[in-house]
Amino acid sequence: CSSCCSGLTLFGSNFRRSCLGERSYWDAAYAAGRYQETYEWLQTTEELWPYIERGLGSGSSGSKVLHVGCGNSDLGRMVAVAGHRVVNVDYSSVIIDDMRRRHPEQEWLQADCADA
Repeated sequence: CSSCCSGLTLFGSNFRRSCLGERSYWDAAYAAGRYQETYEWLQTTEELWPYIERGLGSGSSGSKVLHVGCGNSDLGRMVAVAGHRVVNVDYSSVIIDDMRRRHPEQEWLQADCADA
């Protein structure tokens, strides 16, 4: 892995030793079908939804939501269905292209937010 991840810690491990922080890892993994359909890190979108809905204002709509590191998560779809505007962002061009094909009604942006 490159030095771009130096000093980062993820779940008590040294992120630098893991290629999870590398765009090339994710492009290759998505292209190989390693994370099919949807992939959620720690909890499913359904498990998180009550907290997200509360944060967005239960029953309200029209919020603008930036979903950073979206991958192939179902979260953007659920937020959009609830009436909010979502911009799904990931640095993997492979998954952004795939998600654009799967869900053309949503907004998808390939970008590395760490460069902003």
